Amino acid sequence: MKNNKKILISVIALVVAVAAGVTTFLLVKGNGGNGNSGESGQGEISKGNCSVFECIEKLNSKMTVEEMNEVIGFEGELTSEAETYKVYSWELTEETSITSQFSLSYNTATISANYPKSMVPKTADFSRWSEIQAKLKSGEALYYDEFVKMVGGTEGVMSQKSSTSVTYEWDNADGGYLSGYFNESGKCTMATGRF
Repeated sequence: MKNNKKILISVIALVVAVAAGVTTFLLVKGNGGNGNSGESGQGEISKGNCSVFECIEKLNSKMTVEEMNEVIGFEGELTSEAETYKVYSWELTEETSITSQFSLSYNTATISANYPKSMVPKTADFSRWSEIQAKLKSGEALYYDEFVKMVGGTEGVMSQKSSTSVTYEWDNADGGYLSGYFNESGKCTMATGRF
C-alpha cells in the first residue's frame, strides 16, 4: 500500500513538473508578438513590466525619467546628454528598447520604440494611398480611425510620440511601408512611405 502511494505521488509530481515545463516553454516561446503578456514577439520576455509596444502606449511626453522608470519597471540608462537634452534607454529584450530624449528647456520628452521590422504586421493595404494623399493635400481632416480603415483595417504600430504628435507605422505583404504622423487631436498631419 505504501509503495502504491509513493508511485501515485511520484506520478502526480511528474505530471505537475511536465505541465510547469510546458507552461514555461510557452511563455518563453512567445505568442507571435501580440503584446498581451510583456513578450517581445521574438521569443523573449521583456525585462520590464511591459512589451515595447505596451510601454510606449503607457508613457507620455510629460513624464519624468523617474515616472518612466516606474512604468517600465527598471531604471533607464543615461546614454547621451548635452546642455539642452538627456537621452535615456531601457533595453527590454536583446532586440527591443524604449528611448526617451528629454528636452531640458521644455520639460518634455520624445519617446521612441525600437524593434525589429519583423514585429510590424504585414497586413496593411495601401491601394487607397491616392485617396489618403488627396485628403492630406486638400487639408481635409483625416483622423486616425479613418486612416486605419483606409489601410485595410490594420491598426498602426506606434513608433514614436512627443508632446505634439504620435507616429504610427504600417507594412504590407509586398515589402511596402507607410508612416503616419498624427497631432494631439488624432488628425493626420503627414504620411510618407514606399509602396
